[in-house]
Amino acid sequence: MKEGATSRCEGPPNARAMKDGMNSNGVGSLSKSAELYRALVDNAPIAILVRTGERIVFANPAAAKLLGAGDPRELVGRDALDFFGKEFHEHIRSRRRATEGERAPVREEERRLIRIDGTEVHAAVSAAPIDFGGQPSVQLVLRDITAERAARVALQASEEQFRRVIDSINEGLLLLDPAGRITFANERLAQILGTPTGELVGRDSIDLLGLPESNALLNEHRRSRRSGVSDEYDVMLGRKSGEAFFGHISGAPLMIGGEFVGSVALVSDISQRKRAEIALRENEEKFHRLLDSMPTYVFSLDAGGRITAVNAAFCRGVGLEAGDIIGRTGSELGVPPEVVREWRAAATIVVTTGATRMMDVLVPIAGRMRTVRATLNPVRDSDGRIVGVSGVGLDVTEQKNAEVTVQRLMRAVEQMDEVMLTTDRDGVITYVNPAFERVYGYTREQAVGQTPRLLKSGEMRAEEYRHMWAEILAGRSTRMEYINRTANGSRVRVISSISPLFGDDGQVSGFVCIQEDVTLRRAAEDEQRRLKERMDHLSRIEALGTLAGGIAHDFNNILSIILSHTTVIERSRGDQERIEKAIRTVKQAVERGSALSKQVLTFARRADRQVQPLDIATVLREIHMMIAETFPRSIHIAVEIDPDLPRVLGDSGQIHQALLNLCVNARDAMPDGGSLTIRARLTTHQGTTESTAASPRFICVSVKDTGIGMSAEAQEHLFEPFFTTKEKGKGTGLGLSVVFGVMRAHGGLIEVDSVPGAGTEFRLYLPASS
Repeated sequence: MKEGATSRCEGPPNARAMKDGMNSNGVGSLSKSAELYRALVDNAPIAILVRTGERIVFANPAAAKLLGAGDPRELVGRDALDFFGKEFHEHIRSRRRATEGERAPVREEERRLIRIDGTEVHAAVSAAPIDFGGQPSVQLVLRDITAERAARVALQASEEQFRRVIDSINEGLLLLDPAGRITFANERLAQILGTPTGELVGRDSIDLLGLPESNALLNEHRRSRRSGVSDEYDVMLGRKSGEAFFGHISGAPLMIGGEFVGSVALVSDISQRKRAEIALRENEEKFHRLLDSMPTYVFSLDAGGRITAVNAAFCRGVGLEAGDIIGRTGSELGVPPEVVREWRAAATIVVTTGATRMMDVLVPIAGRMRTVRATLNPVRDSDGRIVGVSGVGLDVTEQKNAEVTVQRLMRAVEQMDEVMLTTDRDGVITYVNPAFERVYGYTREQAVGQTPRLLKSGEMRAEEYRHMWAEILAGRSTRMEYINRTANGSRVRVISSISPLFGDDGQVSGFVCIQEDVTLRRAAEDEQRRLKERMDHLSRIEALGTLAGGIAHDFNNILSIILSHTTVIERSRGDQERIEKAIRTVKQAVERGSALSKQVLTFARRADRQVQPLDIATVLREIHMMIAETFPRSIHIAVEIDPDLPRVLGDSGQIHQALLNLCVNARDAMPDGGSLTIRARLTTHQGTTESTAASPRFICVSVKDTGIGMSAEAQEHLFEPFFTTKEKGKGTGLGLSVVFGVMRAHGGLIEVDSVPGAGTEFRLYLPASS
C-alpha cells in the first residue's frame, strides 16, 4: 500500500516524467501539464489501472468505483488477475505475455469482472504498454458495459423471439428489396416451396414462385406495391418439384420517408381450401341444378318478406327471370293482397316460433289461380338466430280437385241406399258404408277386418261362390243374386255386383262390391206372381168359355163342310170325279178339325211336337185350298212360292196352324174384302234374298193383307195371350200367341209391319235345313 500510495502521489507515468523534466530543466510549464494530466485521469469516467508485473500500481477513482473499492488505494498492490473471472485467466496470461513481450496494445475485449464484494460486473477491457515509474508497465482501461450488455441481450432475446414468431407462423414470409429479390425468407416458406432457406435469399420472387401462366399477375401486383398499394390475391404457384398449388399472397410496400425500399409478403398454401371451395361450389351447382330440376317451387325470404332465392320452377310459375324476382316482395310481384297477408301471417309464425308450418294457398301461376301446398321452415344464421323463411311449394290443384271429388264421392257413398264394401285381394273387408250397417246390422268396426263369410246364409250353393271367385280373381266383374244372413240371423236377398280393383302393377289388389237389397222387391214380385197366377187361372177359366164358343164355331164350319159334301156324295153316285173331290174336301175338313184340336192342345201346352223334314210349299198349297173354299169371295187370295225351296225341320200341324191363324186374322181384318198375299222365299234375313253356304238360311213366309191395320200400342202387346183387338165374343186372343209359341219352338223369328188403314204383313222366318 505504501508503494502504491507513493506511486499515486507521483501520478501516472507520463505525469511523473514531466515532473522530473521540469525539476531538471527548471521549466514550470511541464509541472502544470503533469498536474493537468493527473487531474484528467483522476476525474475520467473510465476506469484506469496500471499494472507493473502482476501487481496494480495505480488506480483512478472510476476504477475503484467499478471494482467496489472505497478508495483507489485499496486496489494498489493487488493482483489484477483477481478481478477477472477464472474463465478468462488463461487467456489473459497469454495476452499479457504478448503485450509485455511485443509491447503492443490489445484491442478492447468484453470480460466478466469480480468486484471486491464478490458481485459481478461486465466491462470492455483494453490494454496498452506504458512506462510507469521508470518501469515497463501496462495501462488497463475498463469500460462498464453492464447496461449496454443488458440492452444487447434484450435485443438478442427480442430478435430470437421475433425469429421464433416468424418461424412459427403458418404463412411463408418474404422480405423483398426494391427490385423484388428475396432478402429474407422464413422456414415455413421453405417448407411450402420445398426449397431450403439458403436457396431462397437473393432469388427473384417471381422466378421462384411463379408459373408461366401466373407471371403476368405477379408482375402486376409487384408494380402495385412499388406504387405504395397493398394487395391480396389468389394465384397458382409452383414448388421446386414442379408441382403446382393454389397460393394466397398478401403483400405490402415498405416505405421510408416516402421512398419505396422494398416489400413484405405472406404466402399461404390454400390448395386444400381451394379444393374444398371447388368441391363446395360444385356441390352448390349440383344442388342448384337439382333444385332447378324439381317441379316444386323452392324459395326463401328474409325477415322483411323479400325474396332471396328461387328455383327454375318458381321462375316459370311467376313468368319472370330470377333477377327480376330476387329482392322483391309478393306485393311487388303482383300477388293479390289477401294472399300476401296470408303468406306474411304464416311466415311470422315460423319466424316467431321456429316451427315448421304447412299451408294451402291460392296463387296466380301462368295467369291462372292455382292451389299451392307450401311448407315453410325457419332459416337460421351461424349463431342460430332466425333470419328468414325457406319454403317448398307444390302445385296440388289437380290433387285438391281430386280430393274434392273423392270427398263428394265419399259423401255419395256414405249416403247411398245401396250397400257398398271393399276388400283386399284376400277378401278381408277394408270398408263398409252406412247402408251396410243398416241392412246387415253390423257396425263398421265389427265388419272391417272380417271377410264376407260373415254374411253367408248357407242357402247358396258352393259352386256359385267358386264361380264368383274365379271370375273376379281373373279380373272380370260378376253380378249375382245372393241370399245373405244379417246380424240377427234373418235373411236378406241382394243383387251383388263385384268388380276387381287393380294396383299400379296391373294386378288385382282388391274388390269393390255394390249390393242392392231386393228382399222387399222379391217378396212383392212373389206376391205379384201369385196374384198373376190366380188372375191367369181366372182368365183361363173365362177364356175357356170364349174358346169353347170359337172352337164350336170352327167345328160347326168343319162339320158343315163335311155334311154338305156328304150330301154331294150321296147325290153324285154316278159322278165318280165329283165324289172323289167331295171326299178330299171332307178329308181336309177332318184334318182341319184335328189341327184345331192341336191348337187347343198347343195353347194348353200339352201337345207333343212331331219334327220331320217339311216341304213348306205343300203346306201353303193345302192352306190355299182350305181358305179358298171357306173365305168370302170378296177377298182375293194370291200365293207366290219361289221354286226349289229347301225343306225345314218342323211339326207340320203346328206350322199349318200358325199360318192358318195368320190367314184367319187377315180375313177378319178385311170385313169388306181386300187382298191376301201369301209368299215363300229363301233369305239370309240380312235384308237380301241372296244366300251363300257360309251364311244362315231361312225360309221366309209372309202373310200380307190390305185390311184395317194395327196401332203402335196394339203391336206392343201383339203376342200376349188373350190380347185381341176384336170385339168381345169374336176372338180368344190365342191366335198370335200360338204363332209366337210355334216359331219359338222351331227356332224361328217373327216380324210384323202394320199401318192403321194400310194393312198388315207378318213375316215368319223358319231355319232352312241343309
